[in-house]
Amino acid sequence: MEEILSRFAPAQKELIAMLHAFQAEYGYIPKEAIARISRFLHVSEGEIFIHTGLTLMRMLVGLAIAFAVAIPFGMLMGTSRTTERMFSPLLSVLMPIPSLAWVPLFVLWFGLGNLATILVVIYASVFTLIFNTWVGVRALLQVSMKYFPLGLTLALCWPAGSVSR
Repeated sequence: MEEILSRFAPAQKELIAMLHAFQAEYGYIPKEAIARISRFLHVSEGEIFIHTGLTLMRMLVGLAIAFAVAIPFGMLMGTSRTTERMFSPLLSVLMPIPSLAWVPLFVLWFGLGNLATILVVIYASVFTLIFNTWVGVRALLQVSMKYFPLGLTLALCWPAGSVSR
Protein backbone atom coordinates (compact mmCIF):
# COMPACT_ATOMS: atom_id res chain seq x y z
CA MET A 1 0.00 0.00 0.00
CA GLU A 2 2.85 2.37 0.82
CA GLU A 3 4.37 1.74 -2.65
CA ILE A 4 1.14 2.78 -4.30
CA LEU A 5 0.77 5.93 -2.21
CA SER A 6 4.36 6.99 -2.89
CA ARG A 7 3.37 7.85 -6.51
CA PHE A 8 0.90 10.52 -5.40
CA ALA A 9 1.44 14.10 -4.26
CA PRO A 10 0.59 15.01 -0.63
CA ALA A 11 -2.75 16.59 -1.62
CA GLN A 12 -3.70 13.48 -3.55
CA LYS A 13 -2.78 11.27 -0.59
CA GLU A 14 -5.14 13.30 1.59
CA LEU A 15 -7.97 12.82 -0.91
CA ILE A 16 -7.36 9.08 -1.01
CA ALA A 17 -7.38 8.94 2.78
CA MET A 18 -10.65 10.90 2.86
CA LEU A 19 -12.19 8.49 0.36
CA HIS A 20 -11.20 5.50 2.47
CA ALA A 21 -12.61 7.16 5.58
CA PHE A 22 -15.87 7.97 3.81
CA GLN A 23 -16.16 4.44 2.49
CA ALA A 24 -15.45 2.98 5.96
CA GLU A 25 -18.13 5.22 7.51
CA TYR A 26 -20.92 4.91 4.94
CA GLY A 27 -20.02 1.78 2.99
CA TYR A 28 -19.95 3.42 -0.44
CA ILE A 29 -18.56 6.42 -2.28
CA PRO A 30 -21.06 8.72 -4.06
CA LYS A 31 -20.60 9.23 -7.79
CA GLU A 32 -20.35 13.01 -7.30
CA ALA A 33 -17.36 12.58 -4.98
CA ILE A 34 -15.58 10.34 -7.47
CA ALA A 35 -16.20 12.83 -10.29
CA ARG A 36 -14.88 15.77 -8.25
CA ILE A 37 -11.80 13.89 -7.16
CA SER A 38 -10.99 12.70 -10.68
CA ARG A 39 -11.29 16.30 -11.94
CA PHE A 40 -8.96 17.45 -9.17
CA LEU A 41 -6.44 14.71 -9.98
CA HIS A 42 -6.41 15.66 -13.67
CA VAL A 43 -5.87 19.35 -12.87
CA SER A 44 -3.22 18.72 -10.22
CA GLU A 45 -1.23 16.45 -12.55
CA GLY A 46 -1.47 18.97 -15.39
CA GLU A 47 -2.98 16.38 -17.70
CA ILE A 48 -6.04 18.49 -18.47
CA PHE A 49 -3.88 21.36 -19.75
CA ILE A 50 -2.13 19.05 -22.20
CA HIS A 51 -5.46 17.83 -23.57
CA THR A 52 -6.81 21.39 -23.76
CA GLY A 53 -3.75 22.46 -25.73
CA LEU A 54 -4.13 19.55 -28.15
CA THR A 55 -7.81 20.37 -28.68
CA LEU A 56 -6.98 24.02 -29.37
CA MET A 57 -4.30 22.92 -31.82
CA ARG A 58 -6.80 20.77 -33.74
CA MET A 59 -9.31 23.61 -33.80
CA LEU A 60 -6.79 26.21 -35.01
CA VAL A 61 -5.44 23.93 -37.74
CA GLY A 62 -8.99 23.27 -38.97
CA LEU A 63 -9.86 26.97 -38.91
CA ALA A 64 -6.64 27.92 -40.73
CA ILE A 65 -7.37 25.44 -43.51
CA ALA A 66 -11.00 26.62 -43.70
CA PHE A 67 -9.90 30.26 -43.95
CA ALA A 68 -7.30 29.43 -46.60
CA VAL A 69 -9.90 27.64 -48.73
CA ALA A 70 -13.10 29.58 -48.05
CA ILE A 71 -12.02 33.23 -48.30
CA PRO A 72 -10.50 33.01 -51.82
CA PHE A 73 -13.34 30.76 -52.98
CA GLY A 74 -15.96 33.17 -51.60
CA MET A 75 -14.20 36.06 -53.34
CA LEU A 76 -14.20 34.11 -56.58
CA MET A 77 -17.92 33.36 -56.23
CA GLY A 78 -18.63 37.01 -55.47
CA THR A 79 -16.84 38.27 -58.55
CA SER A 80 -17.55 35.56 -61.14
CA ARG A 81 -21.10 34.83 -62.17
CA THR A 82 -20.05 31.49 -63.72
CA THR A 83 -18.44 30.25 -60.50
CA GLU A 84 -21.48 31.44 -58.55
CA ARG A 85 -23.83 29.49 -60.81
CA MET A 86 -21.69 26.35 -60.62
CA PHE A 87 -21.19 26.20 -56.84
CA SER A 88 -24.28 27.92 -55.43
CA PRO A 89 -26.41 24.72 -55.57
CA LEU A 90 -23.68 22.72 -53.81
CA LEU A 91 -23.41 25.40 -51.14
CA SER A 92 -27.20 25.49 -50.75
CA VAL A 93 -27.36 21.72 -50.24
CA LEU A 94 -24.40 21.20 -47.89
CA MET A 95 -24.63 24.35 -45.75
CA PRO A 96 -27.83 23.45 -43.81
CA ILE A 97 -26.51 20.01 -42.73
CA PRO A 98 -25.22 20.31 -39.14
CA SER A 99 -21.58 19.44 -38.64
CA LEU A 100 -22.47 17.05 -35.81
CA ALA A 101 -24.41 14.94 -38.29
CA TRP A 102 -21.14 14.25 -40.13
CA VAL A 103 -19.19 13.16 -37.03
CA PRO A 104 -20.14 9.45 -37.22
CA LEU A 105 -19.29 9.32 -40.92
CA PHE A 106 -15.97 11.10 -40.43
CA VAL A 107 -15.10 8.68 -37.61
CA LEU A 108 -15.96 5.69 -39.84
CA TRP A 109 -14.02 7.07 -42.79
CA PHE A 110 -10.98 8.55 -41.03
CA GLY A 111 -10.86 6.86 -37.61
CA LEU A 112 -10.59 8.34 -34.13
CA GLY A 113 -7.60 10.55 -34.75
CA ASN A 114 -6.71 14.14 -35.36
CA LEU A 115 -7.77 13.99 -39.00
CA ALA A 116 -11.45 13.34 -38.28
CA THR A 117 -11.55 16.15 -35.70
CA ILE A 118 -9.84 18.63 -38.01
CA LEU A 119 -12.18 17.71 -40.88
CA VAL A 120 -15.24 18.28 -38.69
CA VAL A 121 -13.92 21.75 -37.79
CA ILE A 122 -13.26 22.48 -41.47
CA TYR A 123 -16.76 21.35 -42.44
CA ALA A 124 -18.34 23.35 -39.63
CA SER A 125 -16.69 26.59 -40.71
CA VAL A 126 -15.96 26.46 -44.44
CA PHE A 127 -19.51 26.87 -45.78
CA THR A 128 -20.32 29.77 -43.47
CA LEU A 129 -17.09 31.50 -44.44
CA ILE A 130 -17.72 30.94 -48.17
CA PHE A 131 -21.28 32.23 -47.95
CA ASN A 132 -20.45 35.34 -45.94
CA THR A 133 -17.45 36.22 -48.12
CA TRP A 134 -19.50 35.66 -51.27
CA VAL A 135 -22.36 37.89 -50.11
CA GLY A 136 -19.97 40.51 -48.74
CA VAL A 137 -17.95 40.78 -51.97
CA ARG A 138 -21.11 40.90 -54.04
CA ALA A 139 -22.57 43.68 -51.88
CA LEU A 140 -19.27 45.59 -51.85
CA LEU A 141 -19.00 45.50 -55.62
CA GLN A 142 -22.60 46.64 -56.10
CA VAL A 143 -22.15 49.55 -53.70
CA SER A 144 -18.78 50.55 -55.12
CA MET A 145 -20.04 50.49 -58.71
CA LYS A 146 -23.08 52.56 -57.81
CA TYR A 147 -21.62 55.25 -55.55
CA PHE A 148 -17.91 55.46 -56.23
CA PRO A 149 -16.19 56.11 -59.55
CA LEU A 150 -13.26 54.10 -58.20
CA GLY A 151 -15.47 51.05 -58.25
CA LEU A 152 -14.21 50.17 -61.71
CA THR A 153 -10.67 50.19 -60.37
CA LEU A 154 -11.78 47.90 -57.56
CA ALA A 155 -13.43 45.56 -60.06
CA LEU A 156 -10.21 45.31 -62.06
CA CYS A 157 -8.28 44.30 -58.93
CA TRP A 158 -10.38 41.22 -58.20
CA PRO A 159 -9.17 37.83 -59.45
CA ALA A 160 -12.04 37.34 -61.89
CA GLY A 161 -11.28 40.61 -63.63
CA SER A 162 -14.74 41.61 -64.76
CA VAL A 163 -17.94 42.12 -62.88
CA SER A 164 -21.19 42.10 -64.82
CA ARG A 165 -24.01 42.51 -62.37
